[in-house]
Amino acid sequence: MTEETMQRRSPVLFPNPPDDVAGREMRKGWDVILQYHSEGETGPFLVDLSHRDRWEIRGEKIDRIRPLEMTLPETPGQCRFQGGVLLLRFTGTSAGVWQLLIQSPFMPREDAYTDMTDGDALLALAGPHLSGIMEKITPLDLAVPAARPPFQATGPVCGIPGRIIVLDRNPDDAVMLITCPRGYGQAVADALLKAGKSAGLTPAGEQRMLDRLRALQSAK
Repeated sequence: MTEETMQRRSPVLFPNPPDDVAGREMRKGWDVILQYHSEGETGPFLVDLSHRDRWEIRGEKIDRIRPLEMTLPETPGQCRFQGGVLLLRFTGTSAGVWQLLIQSPFMPREDAYTDMTDGDALLALAGPHLSGIMEKITPLDLAVPAARPPFQATGPVCGIPGRIIVLDRNPDDAVMLITCPRGYGQAVADALLKAGKSAGLTPAGEQRMLDRLRALQSAK
Protein backbone atom coordinates (compact mmCIF):
# COMPACT_ATOMS: atom_id res chain seq x y z
CA MET A 1 0.00 0.00 0.00
CA THR A 2 1.39 3.41 -1.01
CA GLU A 3 0.78 6.82 0.57
CA GLU A 4 -1.57 7.66 -2.28
CA THR A 5 -3.72 4.55 -1.91
CA MET A 6 -4.00 4.32 1.89
CA GLN A 7 -6.73 6.28 3.67
CA ARG A 8 -5.58 8.77 6.31
CA ARG A 9 -8.05 10.69 8.45
CA SER A 10 -7.63 14.08 10.04
CA PRO A 11 -8.28 14.26 13.79
CA VAL A 12 -10.42 17.35 13.11
CA LEU A 13 -13.84 17.54 11.45
CA PHE A 14 -15.40 20.97 10.99
CA PRO A 15 -19.20 21.36 11.24
CA ASN A 16 -19.57 22.63 7.66
CA PRO A 17 -22.14 20.70 5.58
CA PRO A 18 -20.78 18.60 2.67
CA ASP A 19 -22.23 20.95 0.03
CA ASP A 20 -20.20 23.84 1.51
CA VAL A 21 -16.96 22.34 0.15
CA ALA A 22 -15.79 24.41 -2.83
CA GLY A 23 -12.58 22.50 -3.53
CA ARG A 24 -10.78 19.39 -2.30
CA GLU A 25 -8.05 16.98 -3.36
CA MET A 26 -6.53 13.69 -2.24
CA ARG A 27 -2.90 14.06 -1.18
CA LYS A 28 -0.75 11.30 0.31
CA GLY A 29 -3.95 9.57 1.39
CA TRP A 30 -5.45 12.68 3.01
CA ASP A 31 -8.76 14.19 1.92
CA VAL A 32 -7.67 17.84 1.95
CA ILE A 33 -10.31 20.59 1.94
CA LEU A 34 -8.96 23.45 -0.17
CA GLN A 35 -11.83 25.92 0.21
CA TYR A 36 -15.33 26.37 1.61
CA HIS A 37 -18.08 28.38 -0.06
CA SER A 38 -18.88 30.00 3.29
CA GLU A 39 -15.44 31.53 3.84
CA GLY A 40 -15.60 35.27 4.40
CA GLU A 41 -13.13 37.84 3.17
CA THR A 42 -11.39 39.08 6.30
CA GLY A 43 -11.63 36.35 8.93
CA PRO A 44 -10.66 35.35 11.46
CA PHE A 45 -10.26 31.84 10.07
CA LEU A 46 -9.52 28.40 11.54
CA VAL A 47 -7.76 25.94 9.23
CA ASP A 48 -6.91 22.26 9.70
CA LEU A 49 -3.30 21.65 8.63
CA SER A 50 -2.95 18.24 10.28
CA HIS A 51 -2.03 16.73 6.90
CA ARG A 52 1.09 18.89 6.44
CA ASP A 53 4.26 16.82 6.96
CA ARG A 54 5.91 17.26 10.35
CA TRP A 55 9.11 15.56 11.44
CA GLU A 56 10.77 15.43 14.83
CA ILE A 57 14.53 15.07 15.17
CA ARG A 58 16.07 13.64 18.34
CA GLY A 59 19.64 12.93 19.34
CA GLU A 60 22.71 14.20 21.14
CA LYS A 61 24.22 15.52 17.91
CA ILE A 62 21.22 17.06 16.13
CA ASP A 63 23.15 20.30 15.56
CA ARG A 64 25.05 18.41 12.87
CA ILE A 65 21.83 17.52 11.04
CA ARG A 66 20.63 19.76 8.21
CA PRO A 67 17.02 18.83 7.41
CA LEU A 68 16.12 19.79 3.83
CA GLU A 69 19.55 21.49 3.67
CA MET A 70 18.51 23.94 6.40
CA THR A 71 20.14 24.80 9.73
CA LEU A 72 18.19 24.13 12.91
CA PRO A 73 17.79 26.92 15.49
CA GLU A 74 20.48 26.55 18.16
CA THR A 75 18.64 27.63 21.30
CA PRO A 76 15.69 25.72 22.83
CA GLY A 77 12.50 27.71 22.30
CA GLN A 78 13.68 29.39 19.11
CA CYS A 79 11.96 28.86 15.76
CA ARG A 80 12.52 30.04 12.20
CA PHE A 81 10.23 30.18 9.17
CA GLN A 82 12.18 29.93 5.93
CA GLY A 83 11.79 28.31 2.55
CA GLY A 84 8.24 27.30 3.40
CA VAL A 85 9.45 25.28 6.41
CA LEU A 86 9.02 26.03 10.11
CA LEU A 87 12.09 24.92 12.05
CA LEU A 88 11.59 24.63 15.81
CA ARG A 89 14.10 23.89 18.54
CA PHE A 90 12.33 22.09 21.39
CA THR A 91 15.22 21.10 23.67
CA GLY A 92 18.95 20.59 23.41
CA THR A 93 18.33 17.19 21.87
CA SER A 94 15.05 17.60 19.96
CA ALA A 95 13.73 19.77 17.14
CA GLY A 96 10.80 19.97 14.74
CA VAL A 97 10.60 20.36 10.96
CA TRP A 98 7.12 21.40 9.81
CA GLN A 99 6.60 21.62 6.06
CA LEU A 100 3.97 24.32 5.84
CA LEU A 101 4.43 25.39 2.21
CA ILE A 102 6.40 22.49 0.75
CA GLN A 103 6.14 18.72 1.03
CA SER A 104 9.28 16.62 0.73
CA PRO A 105 8.75 13.41 -1.29
CA PHE A 106 10.31 11.34 1.51
CA MET A 107 11.65 11.55 5.05
CA PRO A 108 15.37 10.83 5.58
CA ARG A 109 16.01 7.28 6.78
CA GLU A 110 18.31 8.38 9.59
CA ASP A 111 17.35 7.08 13.04
CA ALA A 112 17.12 10.64 14.38
CA TYR A 113 13.95 11.32 12.34
CA THR A 114 10.39 10.47 13.39
CA ASP A 115 7.31 11.29 11.31
CA MET A 116 4.81 13.03 13.64
CA THR A 117 2.22 13.90 10.99
CA ASP A 118 -0.28 11.23 12.03
CA GLY A 119 0.39 11.59 15.75
CA ASP A 120 -0.54 15.24 16.29
CA ALA A 121 -3.25 17.67 15.24
CA LEU A 122 -2.15 20.96 13.69
CA LEU A 123 -4.57 23.90 13.58
CA ALA A 124 -3.88 27.33 12.14
CA LEU A 125 -5.54 30.67 12.85
CA ALA A 126 -5.32 33.84 10.77
CA GLY A 127 -7.01 37.21 10.84
CA PRO A 128 -8.03 39.85 13.40
CA HIS A 129 -9.04 39.37 17.06
CA LEU A 130 -6.79 36.34 17.61
CA SER A 131 -5.36 37.59 20.91
CA GLY A 132 -8.84 37.80 22.43
CA ILE A 133 -9.73 34.33 21.19
CA MET A 134 -6.54 32.79 22.54
CA GLU A 135 -7.04 34.38 25.96
CA LYS A 136 -10.15 32.23 26.32
CA ILE A 137 -8.41 28.89 25.75
CA THR A 138 -4.90 29.24 27.21
CA PRO A 139 -3.19 31.01 30.13
CA LEU A 140 -0.01 31.39 28.04
CA ASP A 141 1.02 35.02 27.54
CA LEU A 142 1.36 35.45 23.78
CA ALA A 143 1.77 39.22 24.00
CA VAL A 144 5.16 39.26 25.75
CA PRO A 145 6.96 42.30 24.25
CA ALA A 146 10.34 40.57 24.42
CA ALA A 147 9.11 37.64 22.31
CA ARG A 148 9.40 38.55 18.64
CA PRO A 149 7.61 36.42 16.04
CA PRO A 150 8.14 33.77 15.10
CA PHE A 151 8.20 32.30 18.59
CA GLN A 152 6.75 29.28 20.35
CA ALA A 153 5.08 28.79 23.71
CA THR A 154 4.47 25.45 25.39
CA GLY A 155 1.75 24.86 27.96
CA PRO A 156 -1.93 24.12 28.45
CA VAL A 157 -4.33 24.72 25.57
CA CYS A 158 -7.91 24.00 26.60
CA GLY A 159 -6.40 22.32 29.66
CA ILE A 160 -4.25 19.84 27.70
CA PRO A 161 -0.54 19.90 26.75
CA GLY A 162 -0.01 21.88 23.59
CA ARG A 163 2.30 24.15 21.66
CA ILE A 164 1.45 27.54 20.17
CA ILE A 165 3.57 29.20 17.50
CA VAL A 166 3.05 32.88 16.82
CA LEU A 167 4.14 33.67 13.26
CA ASP A 168 2.69 37.19 13.03
CA ARG A 169 1.24 39.32 15.82
CA ASN A 170 -0.34 41.99 13.60
CA PRO A 171 -3.62 42.75 15.43
CA ASP A 172 -5.43 43.10 12.09
CA ASP A 173 -4.09 39.91 10.53
CA ALA A 174 -2.22 37.69 12.98
CA VAL A 175 -1.09 34.13 12.24
CA MET A 176 -0.81 31.39 14.87
CA LEU A 177 -0.42 27.62 14.88
CA ILE A 178 -1.58 25.19 17.56
CA THR A 179 -0.45 21.60 17.87
CA CYS A 180 -1.63 19.00 20.36
CA PRO A 181 -1.90 15.20 20.62
CA ARG A 182 -4.14 13.78 17.92
CA GLY A 183 -6.80 12.54 20.35
CA TYR A 184 -7.46 16.08 21.56
CA GLY A 185 -7.57 17.74 18.13
CA GLN A 186 -11.35 17.78 17.80
CA ALA A 187 -11.85 19.12 21.33
CA VAL A 188 -9.38 21.96 20.71
CA ALA A 189 -11.00 22.83 17.36
CA ASP A 190 -14.47 22.90 18.94
CA ALA A 191 -13.22 25.06 21.81
CA LEU A 192 -11.61 27.51 19.39
CA LEU A 193 -14.78 27.86 17.30
CA LYS A 194 -16.79 28.44 20.48
CA ALA A 195 -14.29 30.96 21.85
CA GLY A 196 -14.14 32.81 18.54
CA LYS A 197 -17.85 32.80 17.72
CA SER A 198 -18.39 36.41 18.83
CA ALA A 199 -15.37 37.48 16.76
CA GLY A 200 -16.73 35.73 13.66
CA LEU A 201 -14.21 32.86 13.62
CA THR A 202 -15.12 30.39 10.86
CA PRO A 203 -13.49 27.29 9.35
CA ALA A 204 -11.54 27.79 6.13
CA GLY A 205 -9.79 25.53 3.65
CA GLU A 206 -6.08 24.98 3.30
CA GLN A 207 -5.73 27.47 0.43
CA ARG A 208 -6.69 30.40 2.64
CA MET A 209 -3.85 29.66 5.07
CA LEU A 210 -1.29 28.85 2.38
CA ASP A 211 -1.92 32.22 0.74
CA ARG A 212 -1.40 33.96 4.09
CA LEU A 213 1.78 31.99 4.81
CA ARG A 214 3.20 32.80 1.37
CA ALA A 215 2.54 36.50 1.96
CA LEU A 216 4.23 36.25 5.35
CA GLN A 217 7.23 34.44 3.83
CA SER A 218 7.56 37.02 1.07
CA ALA A 219 7.58 39.85 3.58
CA LYS A 220 10.66 38.51 5.35
